[in-house]
Order: sequence, then C-alpha cells, then structure tokens
Amino acid sequence: AHYLRLARLQERLQVRSNEPVAFYVDETVPILGLTAIRNDLTRVVAARLAEKTAATAPQTAGKEPSDPPADSVAVTNAEELASDTAPGLLSERLRTFTISSVIVAGLIDGVNPCAFAAIVFFISLLSVSGIKAGRLLLVGAAYTLAVFTTYLLMGFGAFQVLQALQDYQWPALVLRWGMLALLLALAVFSFRDAWKFKRSGRSSDVKLQLPDGLKRRMHAIMRRRLNPANLFVSAFVIGVLVTLIEAVCTGQVYLPTLVLLSRYADTRLHAFSLLLLYNLMFVVPLIIVIVAAFAGTRNQRLIEWSKRNVVWGKIAMGTLFVALAGVLLIL
Repeated sequence: AHYLRLARLQERLQVRSNEPVAFYVDETVPILGLTAIRNDLTRVVAARLAEKTAATAPQTAGKEPSDPPADSVAVTNAEELASDTAPGLLSERLRTFTISSVIVAGLIDGVNPCAFAAIVFFISLLSVSGIKAGRLLLVGAAYTLAVFTTYLLMGFGAFQVLQALQDYQWPALVLRWGMLALLLALAVFSFRDAWKFKRSGRSSDVKLQLPDGLKRRMHAIMRRRLNPANLFVSAFVIGVLVTLIEAVCTGQVYLPTLVLLSRYADTRLHAFSLLLLYNLMFVVPLIIVIVAAFAGTRNQRLIEWSKRNVVWGKIAMGTLFVALAGVLLIL
C-alpha cells in the first residue's frame, strides 16, 4: 500500500528521480535525496504550514460543524491516492521494467560465447565449402529462422511448466530460492571465467561452456548435414539441432529469464510477446555475423571477434545473473 501511494505521488508530481530516500511534504512538495532533506525539510514544512494557516484562517469563524476535520480529509486523500489507478500503474511499471530486462537478457544471451562460437564455426565451414554471396545469405536466413523457431518453442514449453509451478506454494518457493542460488553461482563462475580467460587466453580455462563432447558432436552435425544441393533445408535442420545442443549453455541465461516471466507476466499474451522479443534479440548478433560475412569479413577476423567476445561476454553474463537475482529477491 505504501509503495502504491509513492508510485501515485511520483506520477502525479512527475517525479522521475530514483533517490533511495525522499519526503513528500503535504503530498505536494517532493524533497528528493538525503542532502536535500537535510537542507530543505524544515524550511519547506514551515512554509507549507504558513500557507495552510493563512489560507484557512479567514474561514475558521464561519466554519460549519458539518465540515469534516482536516485530518479526516487528509486520510481520505491518502486512501484515494493509494487506490486511484494503483493496480494499473503498478502493472505498467512492471511491464516497462520487464521489457527492458528481456531486451538486455536476449542480447547478452545472443553474444554468449557458446552461441557466438557456433555461428563463427558454421560461417567458416560455409567459406571452406565455397558457399558465398547470395547462397550465404540463403543459408544464413534458414539457420537464423531455425534458431529463432527452436529457441522460441523451447522457451514456450519451459514457460508453461514454470508458470504451472507458480500455482503451488512449496514448488514456487523451491523454484525461487533454487534459482537465486543458481544465479549467484553462475555469476561467480562467469566473472571467474572472464578473469581466467583474460590472463591465459585458453578456452580450457572457461568452466561455463559446452562440454568438448557436445562441441565435437555439434561440429560433426554441421559438416555432415550441410547439403549444397538443398542449402535451405539442410541449413534449417542444422540450426534446429545446433540450438538443441547449445541450450545446455545458452539456457544459463534463458531459464532465469523464463522464471522471471512466469512470476511477473500479467497475461499469457504478454508473456508470449516477451518471449518473441527475447528471441528476436537473441538472433540479432547472429544476423550481424552473417551480414558481416556476406560483406566480406574474413574468417580469421570472425575468429578474433569470437575470442574477444569471451571476456566481455562473460562479464555481461555475470552482471546479468546478479541483476536477475536481485529482481527475483526484491519483487
């Protein structure tokens, strides 16, 4: 109730500051931040008292007994302030926050070293196979469509399960606290991977990555299933299979985001639209790499991009894990 009052006051007074402490004197004058409170609170309160005294003094003598006391009016105003469009206001704030979170999470997941390394290897394979120009764009379009569709369907299925668990108290609590613990562990490992790889440059020092066996299997799928006679279909099949394998690694970001959506998406349509947005953001880095290859970027340059992506990609992932943990803990 207090938060809703605060939110309504902020909207009414057009306050966009996010100071950790604030006073709203007489629910009309915001004093934002500890320094401003120390400097201005006494003066503002005195000024408001003087204004109200001056405004009410001439009316005191003729005031009828039926007039409500000032305190009663204040309480009524506070109740109206707390209830007036509060649910809609809260929903809108949450919607805005969730959209920005989903956009950031999708982009960070898209530059996940697992996903980034896979597309770089695939582009290199296409180059060795002599697939260039328009054919490269055809393969890239099929691969991107497959990744988007497969990842979306996986997310939608997982979302249904997670949302069903939210209807039960104990499973919901276990899911929430288990996810918090997992996110903090993933954050620690992500920062550790960034530090280790920065110092050594060896991929073997990275803990959060696809196991070598799955990497070899993924590369084998790309080599064996690429069919020059039917590029679109073969690239689509490769995209589906690679996405399923990559989910072991990319799911580190996807799953916590799905848990967030299962708790705070107000309708199924809203949740599905956010899933679509997440997956669009996820394939944006993929599209950029394909367009860069089409524009003539050499394979060695793409490989160097992939290596440089590891450190800051891991830092971004670690930061995201901490942020998601904070969201799950606070909201």
